[in-house]
Amino acid sequence: MKIRKWKVVFLVVYIFILSGCGSSNEVNKNWYDYRMIAHAGGGVDGKTMTNSLEALNRAKGNEYKLIEIDFELTSDDFLVLKHDFSKDSLRVMEQPVVGEETFQVWDREMFLNTKIYRKYTPMDITDLVRWMKENPDVYIVTDTKETSKELVTKEFVQIVEACENDESLLNRFVVQIYNNDMYNMVKEIYDFPNILYTIYQIAEPSEEFFTNLSAFCVEKNIRVVTIPKDYLWQPFIDILKQNNLIIYTHTLNTITDLERAINMGCHGIYTDFLYESDMEYIVVNN
Repeated sequence: MKIRKWKVVFLVVYIFILSGCGSSNEVNKNWYDYRMIAHAGGGVDGKTMTNSLEALNRAKGNEYKLIEIDFELTSDDFLVLKHDFSKDSLRVMEQPVVGEETFQVWDREMFLNTKIYRKYTPMDITDLVRWMKENPDVYIVTDTKETSKELVTKEFVQIVEACENDESLLNRFVVQIYNNDMYNMVKEIYDFPNILYTIYQIAEPSEEFFTNLSAFCVEKNIRVVTIPKDYLWQPFIDILKQNNLIIYTHTLNTITDLERAINMGCHGIYTDFLYESDMEYIVVNN
């Protein structure tokens, strides 16, 4: 009887190990070990760019660990989850357009009380932090867009305050910077450990630009650079890889584009509708 008992115990422990329940692999992962970033909250019901609660929940359900979020300041200086307040964007999202101004920035109350596509839930930074507490295995990639010190400070001070200086939350933000100066602006507010250099605001980058970019990233210990898909040129990628930098690209929604990016040396992508299983398929079959 004793022998049988120990056999049962051994079998249970073996299954426990195989299932990963006793593994620390997930705990020891870096954010960039994940290769798929849900773009603008991720696609929901075939719609993109909503940055909505429903999109976040759908991305979580689809096992994304990295979710990119667009941020904007309202007219009363509250940080909310929105790509922009342009008239065209409001019309696409089926939200009211008042007046003829190209940009019609709302106040926080109007933003939070106006559904996206008339059914999805808008969020501000407080709502996002609450969601992060409920989903502790997800990283948020910021797209704050602003580069002036005044606006960068307003945005990131609100992020820190919403997190109540909780390192376990703040360290789950992956901060996208758009130029060298923004690095110091952000670090003065909080020493965010996860910084990503994205170049979509750079017009017509050159090989010299990528050489200087690589030197800056190495100096500041920035591991990841994001290149728009229109800038995926092999000499640019080669310069980054020669400096051991990890490359993501955006925004890709077809297997063909994903395959091309991976074959060129990209590590990961931003996407609305592709999944980890698509990445696994490409990696296995190339």
